[in-house]
Amino acid sequence: MTAADAPPKQPSRSVSFESRRWLTFLAAAVVALGAVLLRLPEVEESLWVDELHTAWAIHDDLADVAQRAAAGNQTPWYFWALWFWTQVAGDSEWALRLPSVLALAAACAMLVFAASRHRHSLLAGVLAGGLLAIDLNGIYFGTEARSYGWVVAAVTAAAWAAVEYAGGRPNASPGREAPFQSPQRADTEGGRRGWLVLCLLGLCTAMLLHPTAGIALLAVVALAAVILWQRRRRWSWSLGLAAIAAVLLPLLINAVVVSRVWQVRDNWSRFGVPQSAGELWAMWPWLVPLIPLIVWAILQAGRWLREPSPAGKSLTRKERVEQLPLGVLLLVAVAAGTLLCWWIAAYGGVPVWHRRYIVGLLPLLCWATADLWAATAQVVGRSGIGRGGILAMGGVIAVGMLLHHQQTLQLFRDPSVSLRGEDWRAAVAWVNQHREPSQPVYVGAELIESNGLRELKPVSPPWLALNTYLMFPVSGPYAIENAKPLASAEEHLVEDLNRVLMPPRMYRPVRVRWLIYRMAEPYLESLYRQAAESAQAPAALQHTQAASRSFGGVTVVRLETRW
Repeated sequence: MTAADAPPKQPSRSVSFESRRWLTFLAAAVVALGAVLLRLPEVEESLWVDELHTAWAIHDDLADVAQRAAAGNQTPWYFWALWFWTQVAGDSEWALRLPSVLALAAACAMLVFAASRHRHSLLAGVLAGGLLAIDLNGIYFGTEARSYGWVVAAVTAAAWAAVEYAGGRPNASPGREAPFQSPQRADTEGGRRGWLVLCLLGLCTAMLLHPTAGIALLAVVALAAVILWQRRRRWSWSLGLAAIAAVLLPLLINAVVVSRVWQVRDNWSRFGVPQSAGELWAMWPWLVPLIPLIVWAILQAGRWLREPSPAGKSLTRKERVEQLPLGVLLLVAVAAGTLLCWWIAAYGGVPVWHRRYIVGLLPLLCWATADLWAATAQVVGRSGIGRGGILAMGGVIAVGMLLHHQQTLQLFRDPSVSLRGEDWRAAVAWVNQHREPSQPVYVGAELIESNGLRELKPVSPPWLALNTYLMFPVSGPYAIENAKPLASAEEHLVEDLNRVLMPPRMYRPVRVRWLIYRMAEPYLESLYRQAAESAQAPAALQHTQAASRSFGGVTVVRLETRW
């Protein structure tokens, strides 16, 4: 047979993937653009109190940024980067939030690449990135001028790199299908080394941005270790030490801030301690990934019962574990990280039970859902039903369940619905419009540090520093001149009213005073009535008329005293 008669070479699957790479890039770009567009309406909202701390921290000179960030129990890295950004883009709500929008969009794009490369399915990648794009928590933290959006992006990069590094072609027995086999994955030492570097950079970056990211990062490291065991690869001591160093080194770099936060960690007890185990279920939309997990488990169990192994022997339990899809491991990692956070908050004395502290687990949950639907489609596809159709149907179910569970469509349909509900911008503008320059203004931001006003010695340096810090809501883009701080209204409203309603001076009587509280109007009114009935209530309260106006979670009170 001559060369001309030889059959043409069939293109390999890896070549086919290379020819479709542009389609993957296009899909990732479309998902990222969709994530940005979904978040743009929320970017124009008023900044809420945490974001006002960010705006205040970067409002003046670069030399002030680290100290102001530490005053709010934050590491300086995100704030330094944002300071440089605002020198170009300005300090509007749009400019402050755009970096977080772009970070979440980048995380969505990375999920498209990660899930599609692993499953060799563009639909799986689009589903993973799309779920993160429409998730309400992803929208919230992806439009917040804080570091959490960048933590999500860093954890996503670390998780993707960890799976690529650990999940190369296994040493499977002849004829046995590799559960993680992906023909386009570069399994060379140079390629794996690159993924390892990316993973370590992601771990280190997330920890530098926020120390609580360590919970999600532990889940990523554990995921990599399990995949290495499943792939029958060796976990070297050097690899383990590198992962530990990538997590611990940022703690040492941020030692000053971390040690300070550790000393005052009880301040978070009001909201960072779980009240029941039921809060574990409320943390994430667990049903979205559990549905494909149950369907896959039923179908896979039936397949194991019907089909013998290639050698004619039944699969051992270990071999069945080795064939678990990545989605199962990702879901277990999310559950383990969530349970760890709940346990250390409930019993470990570290009140970190809040979604923002483990938001790095969110992309893993989205990836798990997409991979489980892809695994289900793979099992069903062997029965003659199209895998693409099954995966598309699963995507519709997942998206519908997520939108219904989180009621996200209401946010899209009703422009008046606010994610954060604190309209500081309108409240400050209204006070500045109606207040005369001689009328004093007092601000109760209801921060965890507010009660320090009663605990510190007045006019001492710590007391003065705390006064400056408590005024950050009205010291940045929404400014009020000569305002003074108030303690927590729940505990010290009577004392504050005694201070605010001091007897007027003989020649300059103060008739009108303004109070701004970060509190819902009905609740503040009930506290005011209780204070008026208290035996320690100031005498001037009997001659004072109070009028309030609500701006979402911010209430403005006008007190007018007539003697």
